[in-house]
Amino acid sequence: MRIEVIESCRLQAPRIFMGSRAVVDGGMFRAMVGAWAFYIPRLNAKILHSVDGNCHCIHAHAPARDRVFDATAVIRGSRYSLGDWRRAYARSAARRAAENYVAALRLYRCGLGPNVTGCVVVKNFEPYYGRGACRSFGILVDDLRGYPRRTRATAEQIEAAGVIVDRSRSCLRQQIRGYVSDLNSTVGVMPVDAEAEVRQIERQLEHACGPGQ
Repeated sequence: MRIEVIESCRLQAPRIFMGSRAVVDGGMFRAMVGAWAFYIPRLNAKILHSVDGNCHCIHAHAPARDRVFDATAVIRGSRYSLGDWRRAYARSAARRAAENYVAALRLYRCGLGPNVTGCVVVKNFEPYYGRGACRSFGILVDDLRGYPRRTRATAEQIEAAGVIVDRSRSCLRQQIRGYVSDLNSTVGVMPVDAEAEVRQIERQLEHACGPGQ
């Protein structure tokens, strides 16, 4: 598996009419920012939001990390529990990147998702919402905006590819040109029976990143 190493990435706060920018190893790139990850089209890199090396959500309605861990967070709606949010925020970005890679590869091989060519490691990640530099991880994946349109992928097709649909079903709602793109959520898309493969990739990513922040 290919692993692309980025020494430093500074994610700037999105601006009205301008979107967001990421400074990657000294170069400025446009970034498309989502709730759990951001995508840099020129690098084909989808990088997870991270705080202290663990997954993070920047959605306006996401509960604050400190309140999740001290059990004082007020959770909106009934879809997710406090425990769901705690598990999501406690999951290492390396682990989630490995899960994403396996799921994305299975979807690609079944014609349901974009080509995924490897993973990406960010040794020093500085997000605008963070408390200093940390590490982050992600996957290397094609920009779907250049793909031909296809019939939208169904839940049955996704499950037949060996992938569990996320609880909010955003992987179905937020497809791009008929392909599955959105893998991350509080309870996100998961590959079925893939623990050994995920653990191996997770170890490779952690090794490529070096000592933790």
